[in-house]
Amino acid sequence: MEFRIIKLLTELVNDIESESSTDHVIDLAKKGNWYMIYLLSKFVSREVSVLVDSKDNYFVDWGTIGSVELSPPVGAVLPFKLWVHTHPSNAAYWSITDQNTLEIAKGILDKALVLGEDGLLSTVLQP
Repeated sequence: MEFRIIKLLTELVNDIESESSTDHVIDLAKKGNWYMIYLLSKFVSREVSVLVDSKDNYFVDWGTIGSVELSPPVGAVLPFKLWVHTHPSNAAYWSITDQNTLEIAKGILDKALVLGEDGLLSTVLQP
């Protein structure tokens, strides 16, 4: 089983921002497989963000090891149902940047998750 996971990760790493890699992240997100999304992020040493709009459209953005933007894509429909992002090789916590983003997103974002080595944190935003 671990060999299969490593093989899959290696294939995705060849072009992490390709359409097929994005589709794979979206498929994992639709299944709620946050652990695999975290492992992929850790494997490539980059944060990843998944945003789900009110019409269940999924949008994926890749950042650096230390940040990824919450950038609403053109065509996304408010309010957003979910924002998930990773902290590769770090704990799941709400960084100052995350806290500021969540404060700004009140009223247009329902729920947020941050994924880290120690699991995940979740918050529901109140307008």
